Amino acid sequence: MNIEYNLTNLFAVPVFNTVINGITDYDKISLTNIEYERSDYNSCSISENKYILEDQKYSFIKSKILEKFEFYVRDILQVSADIDFYMTNSWTIKHKKGDKAVEHNHVNSILSGVYYLNVDENSGD
Repeated sequence: MNIEYNLTNLFAVPVFNTVINGITDYDKISLTNIEYERSDYNSCSISENKYILEDQKYSFIKSKILEKFEFYVRDILQVSADIDFYMTNSWTIKHKKGDKAVEHNHVNSILSGVYYLNVDENSGD
């Protein structure tokens, strides 16, 4: 049987997972010790600064994240170099035992990312 058709991956969500090396313990401690506010909505503590990677002292972390981002969009997704991307926000979150992240979306983003600074082996699913 010969059938003509189009196939559309309408709700596919690719997840790119990689390791970022070179982030020092000093940087991790510094990010852990910034000012946080408790979010009752998300059951977590979120940094007061929602543009944390714009801070010059975290420029190395931002550059490493953007390096991996560029690899993903250019080499994996094959997005043309003519198309520019920019980071809209960046913040840190702390979860303590019993906290959770609720389902949400980032409506102002084409791509979103997460970098885990410290994760206990007994962390949640």
